[in-house]
Amino acid sequence: MTVNMFRNLLWHCFSLNIFFAHRHQCAFDIHVDRFQASLSLAPQDQPHPALVDAVYLMGCYFSRSPQYTTLESHFLKRAFARISE
Repeated sequence: MTVNMFRNLLWHCFSLNIFFAHRHQCAFDIHVDRFQASLSLAPQDQPHPALVDAVYLMGCYFSRSPQYTTLESHFLKRAFARISE
């Protein structure tokens, strides 16, 4: 695993954990372990890409960290673009 891959994995875990801590504010009532496990499935069995980007978007928002809030527009654009997939 390269350093960039490791950083990317850490960021995804951080963003997901932030979102899951605040998921009820979004009325997103799910089984956290099952959702996380579903991200490792084959692409056709994973949650819709727009949903995953929306989760990352909200993780950035709830983090209140300038480092992550700057990524909000990126994930918003991706979520909108992927809705039609």
